[in-house]
Amino acid sequence: MEKFSKWRDKGTGIAPFLPHPSSTFSSSSSEGSILRIITKAATLLLVLCSLLIKIPLLIIWMLIYFALIGIVRSWTVQRWCNRILLAILGLWNISMKFEGNRPAVKAPARTKARRNLLCGPRPGDVVISNFISPLDPLVYMTLYNCYFLIPSCDGSISHYSTSQCFKSALGLPSKSSNSTMVLAEHASKAKAQGKTVIFFVEGTTTNGRGFLHSPFQMIQNDLNGSLFPSYLRYLPPDITTPIPPKTALHYLIRVMARWNLWTTRVRVGTAVESIPACIDGVCALGRIKKLGPELAMTSKADFVRSWARNR
Repeated sequence: MEKFSKWRDKGTGIAPFLPHPSSTFSSSSSEGSILRIITKAATLLLVLCSLLIKIPLLIIWMLIYFALIGIVRSWTVQRWCNRILLAILGLWNISMKFEGNRPAVKAPARTKARRNLLCGPRPGDVVISNFISPLDPLVYMTLYNCYFLIPSCDGSISHYSTSQCFKSALGLPSKSSNSTMVLAEHASKAKAQGKTVIFFVEGTTTNGRGFLHSPFQMIQNDLNGSLFPSYLRYLPPDITTPIPPKTALHYLIRVMARWNLWTTRVRVGTAVESIPACIDGVCALGRIKKLGPELAMTSKADFVRSWARNR
């Protein structure tokens, strides 16, 4: 992949926009020709069976899903609707863990610090997360009543619904937006709605191997609520979308074609004082590196054009 070396981080060599190799149709080159044919035939049969089972289930559930969402505004209902949708797609196991030091606090001290350490994010708090897949907002909706934020290349921050977040992960980052609200204003609005802010600060999806440089890394915390780092990971990682798929349907079919299941891991850290510290916390939770300023959301469009020319 030397042709894409321009989009590797100079310090770590990480290429955040290269897709993970899919193992769905892979076979060992050491296999004999007959065994390879049998393996591919068995794989194709499993794929067809998976699609024949999942596509009807998905269609039926989506009809029920939109009917319920349109009638019932309860987050509990939305949470379980998203949980069932993810299970149909193959994400049965969602592991959520709150990590960090939890020192003993004496009983009378029911302070904000104690709440942060013991309870995690609440309405009006901001969770800064990595962004790797269209399924990310669905996963977070099973954990929190979410208010999603994604920045544009011009530094503005826009509110996204769950479906808008899904579509954003299937394309290139937005160049600009009409939003003039700052993060603190979004957080206040979310608190009034009883929601927790999920801020995909990278602005676009990556393969999860590094954290894109963000213009918000130098901004200090002016929130009334708290900041929490969160790292999300899929195992295996081949449903991430560092390269935009052709269409949403193409992506969903690719996901449903898998006959095995994915494990989703969400790790949330303790509250921190600033956005730079929160980004450091995301990297620590995921054991990944922050990437240099040459690798940001603005770099993705150039990479995708180069990828298309060389494939």
